[in-house]
Amino acid sequence: SHILSSGINAEYGQRHSEQSKELDAFRATKMDLEEKFSDKWRVLELEKEQTVRELAKYRALLENERNSALQVQGQLESEVRELQTQLEAQKQQLTNQTSVMYELQDVLSSIQQRQNERSSVCSVM
Repeated sequence: SHILSSGINAEYGQRHSEQSKELDAFRATKMDLEEKFSDKWRVLELEKEQTVRELAKYRALLENERNSALQVQGQLESEVRELQTQLEAQKQQLTNQTSVMYELQDVLSSIQQRQNERSSVCSVM
């Protein structure tokens, strides 16, 4: 009985020792994986922060470009309105000049007609 008991104790001790070694190896692997995960997580967090900063920078640049484009568009629209006003004024001036030209042609025609009438009266005399 004593031999049997000491054999069981020895086997139990050996199994316990093997399980303890396996448990230690598992714990070491677990800690190693947790450390690697933690390191990778920190790297990802840093990359995320950098990406957010870069996006904010590009968003600001785009907003500046948009504002500049809107300012240029406003200036161009103002210039177009000014040119349209000038064109309308020139068209009106041209219309007025054309009107005056037709009136002068009528006056000139009338003068020529009177001269022709005088000439014919003079030639009859």
